[in-house]
Amino acid sequence: GRFGQAAVFNGSSSRIATGLTLPANSTMSFSFWLKSASNSSGNNYFLSDFDSAGSNNSSRLSLAVSANNGFRIWISNGSSNWDSTDDIDLSNYVDLWINLVVVLNGTDVKVYINGGTPTTLTSSVAFGTAGSRQQTIGRAGDLNGAYYEGKLDQVRIFNKALSTNNGGT
Repeated sequence: GRFGQAAVFNGSSSRIATGLTLPANSTMSFSFWLKSASNSSGNNYFLSDFDSAGSNNSSRLSLAVSANNGFRIWISNGSSNWDSTDDIDLSNYVDLWINLVVVLNGTDVKVYINGGTPTTLTSSVAFGTAGSRQQTIGRAGDLNGAYYEGKLDQVRIFNKALSTNNGGT
């Protein structure tokens, strides 16, 4: 990518089909630069693999900004799911560029914002079940709705747990 350029999502139709289905790795990291618009209507997904019905158990991993400008994570294994329910407040970052890094290791979830001290969460569902649908950037997977409004840049996916020591944030 070029500096000064970013993917712009309009909140109603723009999305990127990645072709990536998540492997059965229990440890992965996801890094994004994002600039979210103020959100007052539902969940705006910037990475997701929900099925067309939006079934909670269908998504192996989905990341969104909620109507309360909170960061939400969904993890599922096909029969059970967990979500973070706005445990991380992004309201101070609306319309600002931030670096968001999500590190998943089994049931351990760490979220770094701008390289700061991570918020650590514990999922009731272990990450690492292989996905059956591709990850979509900018929309709730195959569900026709819950589009992301904002900008994304430097999207990176790693098959290991990143830390501040190895450039993960």
